[in-house]
Amino acid sequence: MTAQTVTWGEHQVRLSWLDKHYEVDTRLITSCHGYCWHMDNILVIENSRGCELPGGHREVQETPEECLIREVIEEACLYIKNIELLGYIQVDHSVNTTWTKQSGYPKVGYIAFFNSEVSRVLPFEPRFETHTRHFISVNELTTSHHEWLNVYDYSLLASQQVMA
Repeated sequence: MTAQTVTWGEHQVRLSWLDKHYEVDTRLITSCHGYCWHMDNILVIENSRGCELPGGHREVQETPEECLIREVIEEACLYIKNIELLGYIQVDHSVNTTWTKQSGYPKVGYIAFFNSEVSRVLPFEPRFETHTRHFISVNELTTSHHEWLNVYDYSLLASQQVMA
């Protein structure tokens, strides 16, 4: 397990990469993100925060895979196939002295990361929070992402291994 303490908003959290073999309580998966490959490039979306991988918060009755599919359609106007779980980032609020049960997140939750391939690209319509979409080379991802964290390197490596 590789860990990193970061400041999200005004609060510190401890992030740890867990590979796909780690068993998590799916009720504690709060969001899902994906590497969506298209002709050797990765999909990124741009929103008010900047450039990032598509994904977002999971609805109550959604599976993690359904969440990713919905988020990719909403944010990037495309469809994906061959969805494969890569692993999780464990989000531990134990270092956050202001965390309470009313915070809206579990004290220890998870972000699921997936690999997928683009199956159909629709005309882009800016909606929800997304301004535009791009397909960029894997080498551009870590410098283009608005807040690339070291713990993300493990999810990217896992995605590249799936695509090799």
